[in-house]
Amino acid sequence: MSDSQQQKRRFLRYLKLERGYSPNTIEAYTHDIDYLLKFLQDEHLAVEDVRLPHLEQFAARIYEFGVSSRSQARIISGVRTFFRYLVLDGDIEDDPSELLESPSRGVHLPEVLSVEEVDRMEAAIDLSKWEGQRNRAIIETLFRRHYIRKEKKNLWATPTGEELIDLIHEDLLKSAELTGRWEKKLRQIERHEYEAAAFLGELKQMVTDLVQTVMTDPTPRRVTVTVDEPVTKKGNKKKK
Repeated sequence: MSDSQQQKRRFLRYLKLERGYSPNTIEAYTHDIDYLLKFLQDEHLAVEDVRLPHLEQFAARIYEFGVSSRSQARIISGVRTFFRYLVLDGDIEDDPSELLESPSRGVHLPEVLSVEEVDRMEAAIDLSKWEGQRNRAIIETLFRRHYIRKEKKNLWATPTGEELIDLIHEDLLKSAELTGRWEKKLRQIERHEYEAAAFLGELKQMVTDLVQTVMTDPTPRRVTVTVDEPVTKKGNKKKK
């Protein structure tokens, strides 16, 4: 096994044992480091010889591969964590990734639902079932926390909603696949084929990993606070 592969192996063990990361999070870091090690192999570079210009070249390389800006930012974040670990473990003295900038994310237009479509969705919810109560609560929470807003006849994601989504690097957490997995386990719990305590434990661990990942992510980020617009005495929102 090469030195770089041994360093990668020790790094992943550190994430598991010292940081307590979940298998999904460790798998994401594995992919990030694999990108880096493949680049170093192509450039005939040892990890100890990496400098900032090399990492800037690496960032340009993954951009050329057509990797999305969000995935680029995640990979760069994973590489930074890897080099910080190597400094901590004594493999290298200086962190070459300290001044490495993350790619800027392009501004995109949010997908829009009309108010009529949202009303139809709410009308279709069967409140006699627990799933219906949950789905109704989700929609109400999105409005109450200002993650979505109604504007004329359309429903838009607010800056707060979009920026919070961008904070989450693990695509599974934002996918319908995860919802499907949860639904399956809830059905198993109803049939006494799965323990509710085990499911709750998984959720708690997932939230812990998510918070820990966001809190330790050095990528520059900002979340806009969206508030209710002031209302006049006649009940109309004040125009800016």
